[in-house]
Amino acid sequence: RLRLGVSADVIVELPFNTPVEVRGVKVTVLDANHCPGAGLFLFELPNGQRHLHTGDFRFHPRFALCPVLSSLPGAIHTLFLDTTYCSPEHDFPPQADAVKFVGDLVQSNAFANSKTLFLFGTYTIGKEEIFLTAGRAAGKVYVHPAKKKILECIELSPSDKALLTTEATASRLHVVPMGCISFKHMALLLKMNRGRYQTVVGIRPTGWTFAGGAT
Repeated sequence: RLRLGVSADVIVELPFNTPVEVRGVKVTVLDANHCPGAGLFLFELPNGQRHLHTGDFRFHPRFALCPVLSSLPGAIHTLFLDTTYCSPEHDFPPQADAVKFVGDLVQSNAFANSKTLFLFGTYTIGKEEIFLTAGRAAGKVYVHPAKKKILECIELSPSDKALLTTEATASRLHVVPMGCISFKHMALLLKMNRGRYQTVVGIRPTGWTFAGGAT
């Protein structure tokens, strides 16, 4: 609601795993294992047909154990599948491995250098586990006040909420828009913070920059 820019009276919040009837169609939203609030939409029509629209999602074998899907009386008739990364060239490591890498990074010798600034690229929502994992290891994470308002809408644990600060000098871990993770922007940051930082490390957690087999 903070970013949509539309009247609140036209927004209807749908709970996960709970069927809601919309003009005779039973609609159920399932967890998409993606960014906060992302859902798979299951439509069950009066004629018995069932359609599943995935939108952006992260596949996991546990989807097969989803009570709503496993209890359907028949097959899904139509699957509308997001295929953004369906090409074989997109061979990603498991999310847990990527998150662990970041956690290990902020506990490495690189983080021991107090003159190193770490930037974490994010979208409006999404990528929270990356910078929160870093914060759990390092203590605090800087976020812009506008970003903090968005994060307050997400059901973060009290301990994770306590990691967030809007004081840029209180942490060397900074959450920034994904577009800021570029050599040009990072060089500008070093220039603006001459004396405070000597090195900047940018973490861009997106599949668009990943190539299978790359190091």
